[in-house]
Amino acid sequence: MSALRIPGLMVVSAWLAVGCNGAKKIDVGGACILNSDCNQPLVCTMGKCHDACHTSADCPKGESCEKTDDATICQLPAEALCSQESPCSSPFVCASDEKCRTPCQSRTACTSEQVCVSGVCAAPAELDPNNQLPQSGSGLAADGGVDVGTAARGGADGGSGLGGASGSRGTATGGAGGANTGGSVAGGSSTCGDLGPNQYYWQITQQTGESTATWVDTVTASSAHVRASNASYSSAGMFASLTCPSSVVDLSAYDQIVFTGTIPIGQRISVNVNRGQVGCGWYVVGRGSDSYVLPLANPYQCWPLVSYFELQADSVYFGTVWSDPTNVDIQVTNLEFRTTGSGAGPVVAPGGLQLGVNGYRCGLDVFGYERTASWVGAPFTNTMHFVTVPPTKAPEAIACAVSGGPVDLTGYRDVQFQADVTTTGTSVFAFALRDVKSAEVMYFPTATGISTTYTLPLASPDRCYNAAGQVVACGGFDYSQVSEVTFGDCWFASSTLKIDLEVTSLAFLK
Repeated sequence: MSALRIPGLMVVSAWLAVGCNGAKKIDVGGACILNSDCNQPLVCTMGKCHDACHTSADCPKGESCEKTDDATICQLPAEALCSQESPCSSPFVCASDEKCRTPCQSRTACTSEQVCVSGVCAAPAELDPNNQLPQSGSGLAADGGVDVGTAARGGADGGSGLGGASGSRGTATGGAGGANTGGSVAGGSSTCGDLGPNQYYWQITQQTGESTATWVDTVTASSAHVRASNASYSSAGMFASLTCPSSVVDLSAYDQIVFTGTIPIGQRISVNVNRGQVGCGWYVVGRGSDSYVLPLANPYQCWPLVSYFELQADSVYFGTVWSDPTNVDIQVTNLEFRTTGSGAGPVVAPGGLQLGVNGYRCGLDVFGYERTASWVGAPFTNTMHFVTVPPTKAPEAIACAVSGGPVDLTGYRDVQFQADVTTTGTSVFAFALRDVKSAEVMYFPTATGISTTYTLPLASPDRCYNAAGQVVACGGFDYSQVSEVTFGDCWFASSTLKIDLEVTSLAFLK
């Protein structure tokens, strides 16, 4: 019977194929199943015919070019906007500006004209002055939460405090040690995460690399419990978005972060307050089940270290310490911000900001808790001098903000500086540029031990990093938006490194 049916089936299938191929082709926006259903050169994606593209210049006016799972297409107007009542079609997610965007963990998930910010792809022209997506929507409370901007709950000890908050659905912003480009959700279907202690939106976050994070229990209104692990120079844990969609909240009027938590005795974790790639962090050593109070005005470190953090934040991270290969177990049952005095105001990163060579504002850029860097005298406009002692288990450097904000170096050929550098443990030191997205290009000049004029070709870096701190192929660095320069040690080359570095001039040459 099977032998008789197969030829018949083949004939019918061939007939159907002829019939389908002879049918009228479908125009842009029409329903489809196969590419062949659409008028050439349209492609069938997300069940509709779309124009294919490389950039938005290939699309009709007003449409953007977006990557999907199987094609790069011109997003239809009906697919572009979203709200709590009108979610996006998969694979797009609803971003904080209420636009349907391609989710990402790195720039490779985006088109060539886009960057990955707050876990979604966007064109640089769409970002606000803080290089974040603008916020849309009314900010009305949902799910029983309160509006962070206007409501507060009482704190202990006679102070006032800010409790949890929520808003309309959207994409939450990830942040872990200033290096995370977006968290992944576990334990819930909402792109905002699950409502946890005090009605914040909680998500798993794990930096791309050798790190893991899983919920121990499902997030509830009274508990968020994560188990995370990481190798050196990675991070993992959980974060609470202060609003949903993720929006910036002014915390400068508050003095303390207070949370009730269970952290095994002696276990060290990091608690960070973030706004995208900007933020500050505190180290916490577990005392079992207890109340933990962190002074907002006195973080252990901030990123970048050469600028003020105005305490305009969108999320709070609990997890592994970036420089520690370790496992952590953290349960949070309460999270709030308290006012006991006049508020923390803007926070200046540890290491201080002082005028250095040629008027740059410079500070000590150190990572990890075993910091050894120190100034030799105060920085002046004609000299900056710092030293480290071994072991240096993480980067240590002088970091200087480019005067007047980001600078366009695309028309420049070289960077030139005068420096006296002595090292042990390696024969080279590190000079680096960082762009506004926190990507870096690094150069490795040879330490001479005498005052030397170094001239480095800007277009020929020795190593490149993306915004997540991963070594990548060079080419994605934005020389038109350079925000910081650093002089430091090659910590990855030797754990016994010592560096004595004095810089007396710095200039960019055309």
